[in-house]
Amino acid sequence: MKIGLAAFKVKDITYDLNKIHAAIKDTDAEILIFPEAYLQGFCAMTFDLDHDLKIAKDIDDHIFVELKELTQRYHKALVIPYFEKDEEDIYSSCAFIAYGEILYNYRRMSDGWKIKEAPKNYKEGDSSSSIIYKEREFKVALCGDMFTDTRPYKTSGILIWPIYVNFDIVTFERSKSEYIQKANEASKDVLIVNALDDDPIAHGGAFYIKDCKLEKCLPYDEEDILIIDI
Repeated sequence: MKIGLAAFKVKDITYDLNKIHAAIKDTDAEILIFPEAYLQGFCAMTFDLDHDLKIAKDIDDHIFVELKELTQRYHKALVIPYFEKDEEDIYSSCAFIAYGEILYNYRRMSDGWKIKEAPKNYKEGDSSSSIIYKEREFKVALCGDMFTDTRPYKTSGILIWPIYVNFDIVTFERSKSEYIQKANEASKDVLIVNALDDDPIAHGGAFYIKDCKLEKCLPYDEEDILIIDI
């Protein structure tokens, strides 16, 4: 199975959707995975609830109708992290979309995506489930989840781990061994992808960790899709 890790620059929903369209059309990967909160961009949240409820999207939004249609048209799957609106609440979520359906909508369980002063409407999920796609098992963790508790993400299948970090490259390199260690606690096959961003500066990067070793990676500051064959 070919899986693509899209270390793309984030700007806004229109720009990011166009990048998703181009990627699913032009890439031969069976699954395309995007960085944490990719749909709106991680920094889209202001923690002004009225403002953020206009940016967050519920799973019935026309954007997800569009994304579901793309998976049908191209016979591929999309893993799209986004800010989810559920009535008056907001979550950092991740939709696994295939066959024209949302197979699973994961809600981040760790609270590091929000400021401490955020209203109670900014919430976390409380469970992690497996997804079966083309007879392969997957689980999803978002960024800080794996540094809170790796147990909910243990799987004999493949762990998908979208992140958003704006470390400088030296810090990122120094922390790489910790990411590898955490990955190994959950799965033998772990896929990590980070975004590129201008403000704050995020250097991107995509990583395939297999059996506690960095098997393949995309260079920092390179906007591209890392193809993994698992």
